[in-house]
Amino acid sequence: MNLLPTYSGRMRAWWSYWMSLAIAAILWVGVAVLTTYRDIEAPLANPVILLILVTPLVAAGLNLIVFRESHELVCRMEARRHPWLRALVGDGYSALTFLVTGVALLAFVGLILATRIR
Repeated sequence: MNLLPTYSGRMRAWWSYWMSLAIAAILWVGVAVLTTYRDIEAPLANPVILLILVTPLVAAGLNLIVFRESHELVCRMEARRHPWLRALVGDGYSALTFLVTGVALLAFVGLILATRIR
């Protein structure tokens, strides 16, 4: 029995990670654009808005940790397909790199929450 995820399963993990980051970027940029410098504290002080802002980052971090082997395979495959990507990532990042990146992202979320919750 083959326990490795299928090609579509690996790609689903890859794309769900990138969608989580895109949603986070849109939310954070949206808050920055829609508020003035003086008013930026208000949305970040609201626990509900703060939860909405950090949820995609948590999802992305957990995705990198849980699906790190899939990300490694997809990264290697994409590096072989695209010469410009190979110039950036070499043969592709290892599962350990994705694990460390996921942990760093979750630590960043922890830092955001620690500085905002009083």
